[in-house]
Amino acid sequence: MRSHSLFLLFLFYFLFFSGGSLTPLDGSDAGLKENLDLPFDAVGAEDGGDAPETIKFYGAAYEGASFFFIVDTSASMNETDGDSVTRLERLKSEVRRAIFGLEPESRFSITSFAGGVWHWHTGLVRANQENKASAVEWVNNLAAEERYTYPAAAFSDVLPRAREEARRDPRRKPAILFVSDGLPNLPRPQKEAPAFTLAKVTEANGGAAVIHAIWVGAQESQAIEFMQAVATANGGLFHNVAAR
Repeated sequence: MRSHSLFLLFLFYFLFFSGGSLTPLDGSDAGLKENLDLPFDAVGAEDGGDAPETIKFYGAAYEGASFFFIVDTSASMNETDGDSVTRLERLKSEVRRAIFGLEPESRFSITSFAGGVWHWHTGLVRANQENKASAVEWVNNLAAEERYTYPAAAFSDVLPRAREEARRDPRRKPAILFVSDGLPNLPRPQKEAPAFTLAKVTEANGGAAVIHAIWVGAQESQAIEFMQAVATANGGLFHNVAAR
């Protein structure tokens, strides 16, 4: 029933708001960018000439012409799941491993979110040794302190870059690796934030990127259904790490 309700909420937001500019439910702009409202259009795309690459992340394989990491650093990521390693520490380990596994000609970026958004780099960069070292240092310094979770703001920053990347060659889509352990609780009202986020991200992406959702939290059905819906609506895979 929860999955059905979430789907109906998604349809409500998508059908009633996709014809114009979507705004946060609290009536403010809440930091969301206007460029999320532009449909993806691959007309005039140039051939980037980059073959898709496959990387391993949390034990699963993901393919992409480039990789955008969007990772949750809210306070709940300090929790553990049956061992002494926090979710945040495992996240850092997985991101480091994925970065080191990238080919030098690959392009990638890393964005973290909680109540705000933080970027390692404002755009995609090549995976050379210097950039890998810089990215790993940034990842090592990530901290989980805020109790808010606002993935829509992170996608607002990342999706325009992913759409631009897709235009280089629509046949080779970029991959977004979205990692979280909880439901969005921003923008307000909190109970409607998941459906808002799902509709906003799906409309803004417009099929430009493949969005994979990696769940690293406890077995909370509503949150898991949200992550599954994000992946399904955007052509990606859902991976429940905690269910291993």
